[in-house]
Amino acid sequence: MKVKLKNITSIFKANHNRQIIAKWIKTHLPENYKDLCYLEPYCVGANLLISKEKSYMEILNDSDALALEIFRCLRDEPKEFLKRLERFSFCEETFIKMKNKTSAKDYLERAVSEYVLRKMSQLELKKNFCKKSSIEWEKSLLNLNCLSNRLQEVFFFNNKAIDIIKVFDSDKTLLYCDPPHLYENKNSKTVYFSDMDTNDHIQLSHALNSFKGKVIISGVTSPLYNRLYKNWSMHRCKIKKKGKKSEVIWKNFSST
Repeated sequence: MKVKLKNITSIFKANHNRQIIAKWIKTHLPENYKDLCYLEPYCVGANLLISKEKSYMEILNDSDALALEIFRCLRDEPKEFLKRLERFSFCEETFIKMKNKTSAKDYLERAVSEYVLRKMSQLELKKNFCKKSSIEWEKSLLNLNCLSNRLQEVFFFNNKAIDIIKVFDSDKTLLYCDPPHLYENKNSKTVYFSDMDTNDHIQLSHALNSFKGKVIISGVTSPLYNRLYKNWSMHRCKIKKKGKKSEVIWKNFSST
């Protein structure tokens, strides 16, 4: 069966996925964003980067080293990466084999194992096999092929978000910040890959409030965030999802 891909999507299913509202967030980017250095300190699935046009420099950072190895494989060795992935059939046997596999020295092999475990597991948490159609696996591989072109000139870093924010603190930088939600604001209490406690969010706000460039923060309304970013403009997403809290963004610059 020939599988068709309608749209390019993010590499991973982020735990608080922004893919649905990425196009909306894009409308709030400054008009000159293509002339700025674009930075995502918590890149996860890089949803906004995928949705927008290229900036003169683009940087993705995340604390998950294995996830970043997948990004690097797509940028540097996409043909070999896809070739190795295409050898696997979507089945529980493949998932168990990868789950029991020891860490490889070859970064390509580590990336392959990580991708298989994510895409063949429930909620991409790498714990239990997900019994979905093999067509979804084939679509994900087609998606990777499309994404490799978009990532060719992107730089990747595996640092703490606060550290990378300080390095690129400039009036020539546009920072899109999509940190893990506060625990009390999570729609699901499933543990994130990299949680942040209240103090972490406060420390982040210190860095963002003093940032010289333009900043957009994604999240949901909360007393803490309303206080931390009280002088920023807040915009609520009009897209409604049943049972979900409203998604909002805070900006430290005007839309004009």
